[in-house]
Amino acid sequence: MSDEVRKKLLRKKKIEQGMELAFEDNLSGFTKLIEDVRDGVDVPIDPVLNATGSRMDSFLGEAACGNAVEVVKYCLQKGADINWVGQHNRTPLQRALHNSAEDVIPVLLENGADMRLLFPQERDEEGNVVFRAWDPEDLNGLDCESHIAELLKKWDFSKTLTILEQRAGNKAAADVAKSAENEHVAAEFKSSSETLKQEYEKAVAIYKAAVQLREERIKDYDRAKCEGRLHVLDVAEGLIKESEAKVEETKTKVSVLEQKYKASEAKMRQHQVAMQGGIKYDTEITIGQLEDVIFADVGAQIINAKKVVPLVIDPSGNGLTFLTYRNCLLIDIANSHHMHPKQLRLNILGCLRFGKPLLINLRDKPLDVALATLKEKCEGSLVNLFQWLVLDKTIKEPSKYEQLISEEVEAENNELNRRRFTPTFTERFVVALISQQPYPEEKDMGNFYSVFVSA
Repeated sequence: MSDEVRKKLLRKKKIEQGMELAFEDNLSGFTKLIEDVRDGVDVPIDPVLNATGSRMDSFLGEAACGNAVEVVKYCLQKGADINWVGQHNRTPLQRALHNSAEDVIPVLLENGADMRLLFPQERDEEGNVVFRAWDPEDLNGLDCESHIAELLKKWDFSKTLTILEQRAGNKAAADVAKSAENEHVAAEFKSSSETLKQEYEKAVAIYKAAVQLREERIKDYDRAKCEGRLHVLDVAEGLIKESEAKVEETKTKVSVLEQKYKASEAKMRQHQVAMQGGIKYDTEITIGQLEDVIFADVGAQIINAKKVVPLVIDPSGNGLTFLTYRNCLLIDIANSHHMHPKQLRLNILGCLRFGKPLLINLRDKPLDVALATLKEKCEGSLVNLFQWLVLDKTIKEPSKYEQLISEEVEAENNELNRRRFTPTFTERFVVALISQQPYPEEKDMGNFYSVFVSA
């Protein structure tokens, strides 16, 4: 079990414990557990408070159900969503009503609990609630004890509307401020990244110059030796050693700056993703589901999405390790042997001939760069190969794959003789891309069925 999975399971267990503490109104135990769930990470507390348990109910809902006034007040003070809709469409107020938790009901009402959500409401096309006009008479049919119903009837609903309007206004103002802050942070990230890029490019230029100088000094040494100028060989040899030391020094600097630059780019992209509310994938799966989804298309998810090639986003690399030991052929865009035109042809033809899945590892390169590299290598073998293989998968058609079969290929490998290719096997051929890029651009995933693998 990976550390990441272990952390997720532990967090889930703590959340369930928190539900019990909230119900019991154990404020000291609850607040301590909330900090444990945050795990010292500098994250806002409100998303943690709005975490849900196995029944999709929030801490606030559980506290309301248990008439736990202190925990309810704490949750509201820290920004918990008072109108969170949990299991069976129940809000914290509704759960309090069902358990006759009369001590917390006034607290909830005074903080904007919306009584309209006690009743079925219509929703628009985007799933947003469209409230109908409030009618106090609706409370007459409410399934709760009579004294609880009277408590609700006495509440001035206009106060609720005022609270909700104020909250919406505060949220809008906070969103504007947050947006401005995000833009400022993004500008700082961009500036830092550009500075590191310039330093990296400068270091690369110095490294190349050092390599060139070393080569020139080696030539000078060889020339002096050929001409019999033995008296200068010691000096020339010393200059070569000096150049070699300089090459190693600049090479190390290039490596360090490259890592810093990549890390800066990753942070900038991470910030962009956070500002956009996350990356939208076609599906998210576990490692164990990989084969069924990308090779067998169980449930016809890829076909139904009207896409032909899956793109697996596997930041942890665990999915790649898992698939490496499955019955597929892995080719790596960073492997010059794999990407050699002849070898690429042989690999593709072999997979087509025997109906074997082909997995292309794009490494952790930015998707646009990785795909451009793959396209270049494919087209170095056959002009339309990238289109046929990766975009529309028409490579399975005889008129397409036979263009990969040369006389040389047939002569060297009898199994790849064009007469040996049959629809029985070629129709089984599957190609999938896999990337360890943690923050891919959505525009680069558009042509593919994007599959995120959770660690």
